[in-house]
Amino acid sequence: VVARFGIDYASLPAREKLLLSNAQNLQLWWRLASDGQALHFSSRAELLRSFWKHYRDKAVQACHVPRTEVDALLERLVSFMDSNGRLDAPSMALDGQHSRAAEALRTLGIIDKSNDRARFAHQSHLDYLTIERVLLRSLDGHTSPIEWLTGHDQSLFRRDQVRFLLQLL
Repeated sequence: VVARFGIDYASLPAREKLLLSNAQNLQLWWRLASDGQALHFSSRAELLRSFWKHYRDKAVQACHVPRTEVDALLERLVSFMDSNGRLDAPSMALDGQHSRAAEALRTLGIIDKSNDRARFAHQSHLDYLTIERVLLRSLDGHTSPIEWLTGHDQSLFRRDQVRFLLQLL
């Protein structure tokens, strides 16, 4: 797959080869490379950071949706899912003032709406966006990452979120 984008797989560092051996990571990388955003990365969190920067920008530029609307929709979804410990939200969260952003993210294959529920195309999107939200809130003087972590159950639902948190600290 990487050779299709002019990258010699054998020349990649061992860490990147390991990360690209995961189907989800390879899919994220492929989507970025398909848009001319082929890059090198050292962690899954770094790959997801690049993915989300690119797709937020793409929603704004290609779908003509204000960045504030995209960010508000993501905040609404992530906040609901995080506070309720769920992988989905009521589909009505996509309606109203955020409907253009919702349609843009659905068109880009980022979120899915079915059976009156909305969810991200892959749980790693929710995990990354949750930790991004935690870190931004911490920088703004709100809840610290430790307070966020101890304020929630320690279920398997949080496992990848904690991994992302540690990678981004």
